[in-house]
Amino acid sequence: MEASYAKTGFTYHLATGDLQCWTFPMFDWHLYLVRCHDGSLYTRIATNVARRFAEHQGKGDAGAKYLRGRGPLMLVFQKKLGSRSLALGVESKVKKLSKAKKEKLIRDNGHIGEIIKQVNQQEVTMEWQEILTVEFERISRSLGIALEGLTAEDLNWQPKPDSNSIGWLTWHLTRWQDAQVSSFMKKEQLWIKDDWYKIFGRPADASDHGMGHKPEDLAKFKSPDAATQLGYHHAVLAQTKDFFRTLSPSDLDKVVEGTPFQPPPTVGMSIIGVLSDGMQHTGQAAYVRGLRQGMGWH
Repeated sequence: MEASYAKTGFTYHLATGDLQCWTFPMFDWHLYLVRCHDGSLYTRIATNVARRFAEHQGKGDAGAKYLRGRGPLMLVFQKKLGSRSLALGVESKVKKLSKAKKEKLIRDNGHIGEIIKQVNQQEVTMEWQEILTVEFERISRSLGIALEGLTAEDLNWQPKPDSNSIGWLTWHLTRWQDAQVSSFMKKEQLWIKDDWYKIFGRPADASDHGMGHKPEDLAKFKSPDAATQLGYHHAVLAQTKDFFRTLSPSDLDKVVEGTPFQPPPTVGMSIIGVLSDGMQHTGQAAYVRGLRQGMGWH
């Protein structure tokens, strides 16, 4: 899933004393269904269906895992719904429909109105898993904006010899998220499992995530292109979202053993730590781009 949210902020002009408000518009959510070559139907929501469908059809990691190798794909249904909460409710109900009823939905667009009415009659609230997912998706979108159009030279540029480059910051925040979430799930890191270390030209070392790097390590780091960086990041984000779906409130209170911190943190505290690190490093990457290119790049 992907999303855009309305943001409002204020600009104060010292010379005039004027307070101006700026707003980014909220984008509508859509339900869409994709038919695979084997006849199965894939149901999801998105703010930009055309772009998301193009990602599904592409050869990169941005598309859904379920759709890989199931082409050719056909977009057979889409419906503008509006708010994310409504879209989630409709998506949940449509996913539970039988194949025959989904086919009826595709043939008879009016049938979706009945489902929308059912969802609107229910109280739709945002669960804590959804809040976490939204915030990690926000990091991913901001990172994509910060990396858009950058060259290899831009990604590897350091303001000073002992400063982090944009490429290093992106790699580090994704590596740490991969390491932490994989540990929570008791799985091998995607860095090793999916051979991302080879793509980045790094050693097959699960502890190679940037913690403790010195200036000479920063200087040696060579970033791959932005598409590769984001490919790895999107893969880790997908696993992170899968992890959130498995959590119960009691899981958040479980103590994480084997850390150097005293007292040892809980799973919930650790997740917030990863979220905080991701926000900070994404902001740092954007700041370094500003140093590199000046005003106006965003």
